Parts: sequence; structure tokens; C-alpha cells
Amino acid sequence: MEKKVTKRDILTAIAALISEESSVQVGEITVTGTDIADYVSKTIEQLENKATKAKERAAEKRVEGDELRDAIAGVLTSELQTIDEINSAINASSEVEDTLKAEVTKSKITARLTQLVKMGFAYKEQVKTSDGRKVMAYAIGSKSAAEDDIWE
Repeated sequence: MEKKVTKRDILTAIAALISEESSVQVGEITVTGTDIADYVSKTIEQLENKATKAKERAAEKRVEGDELRDAIAGVLTSELQTIDEINSAINASSEVEDTLKAEVTKSKITARLTQLVKMGFAYKEQVKTSDGRKVMAYAIGSKSAAEDDIWE
């Protein structure tokens, strides 16, 4: 697999091609090799700062996600619950902060439930609702543990 050429690679190549003594006439302005080298180094620095900030924002998002995931884990029970029921339980919970409740959506709940299932904290099963729709429902534990309870 071939490595993808990045902006940084292109800028570094431009700087390598231009010598500091060279100059280019652009309209009425003369751009020197030093001007180009300064632009390249400034742009590379901006790219690095942007990447650092993106990593910081991603880390903050993961922390926020963990709060929501913890809230969802807190309302799960051994009984299967649909996403609507989980959403209602979160909004009714006095332990969940109001600011977090305001940001809760079905898609965010689904994403966190998927994380919990992958972590082995919860399991999912398809159920029929009272109006005949088939939806996924979630509960604490593993599916095999829930099946063991049925046979005892």
C-alpha cells in the first residue's frame, strides 16, 4: 500500500526545491526564496497546531462520551429496555445532570449502547413493541447469563 502524500510533505518538497537566492515575479510583486521558506515553515507550524488541537478536542469528546455512557449504564437493568425507554429513564433520573440530559439523542444513546455491548457490560436482543415494530432492546450482563436465568 502506497503512503498518502500529505500537505506537510508537499510543503517540505516546495521548500527543498526553492533556494533562498531564487525569486519569482508574481504580477508587480517579487517573491523571494526566503519568503517561500518562511511561508512553508509557518504553514507547517499551523498544521501541527491544528492537529494538536484536534487531539485535545477528541480527548474532551471521549470524556464527555464516558459521562453519557456511565449515565446509560446506570439506568440499564437486567430487564430488556428499548432505546426510547432508556432515553426516558435518563431524563427521569435525578443522578444525571441537566446539561447532559439536554444533549442526549437517540443516536448518541445507540452509540454508547454499542460501546457497552462491545465491552461485554450489556447485551442486546430484538423485541416486538406493542405496535408490532421490531426494535433492539438492551440489558445489563451477557446474553448467556440471561438465558441461564430462564432455565433455572
